[in-house]
Amino acid sequence: MRSLRVRVFGPDPLVRTALSRLLRGDEPEPDEAEAFDVGVWDLGLTPMEHLEGVRTEPAIALLPDERALSEVLAGGFSGALLRTRNASEIAAAASAVAAGLVVIDEAFATSLGLRAPRPRSTVDLTARERQVIALVAEGLSNKRIADRLGISEHTAKFHVNAIIQKLGAETRTDAVVRAARLGFLTI
Repeated sequence: MRSLRVRVFGPDPLVRTALSRLLRGDEPEPDEAEAFDVGVWDLGLTPMEHLEGVRTEPAIALLPDERALSEVLAGGFSGALLRTRNASEIAAAASAVAAGLVVIDEAFATSLGLRAPRPRSTVDLTARERQVIALVAEGLSNKRIADRLGISEHTAKFHVNAIIQKLGAETRTDAVVRAARLGFLTI
């Protein structure tokens, strides 16, 4: 299997050279005419000044922030990352773009109206605990939860305390907030 050929572009020769070495390791710098699989464009601290004449297929833009994001994506880039990403993150993004995917830095997700994927939780609530936290979110007391589920008030209280402990919460309200953030319930 042939290795991914990445070509680094940008206005600052020092940044270009350093980034090329980080991404390529010991491979020699390609000459201008050599073909490449993915272009990595470091657009510097003022990206709007450097977008003119940029070859964008397939390419990733390295940006200082989200201000030029819409122009970069409208201009045909297949990816956009913060300039602060490390070489392994940029290389992973280049591989994804070479495979035909679009890569957007999670820091830019909010600017695009997207939600970053929720981290996988190490908390595991049982089916009954999920029912109980949903009822807690409705504002029901332990007695009302017990009546609704056909269990004793003592058992309802036990479930509520177990949920609070599992979620690392201090109060019932805090438990509801944490459960919602972890995807156990929708508010």
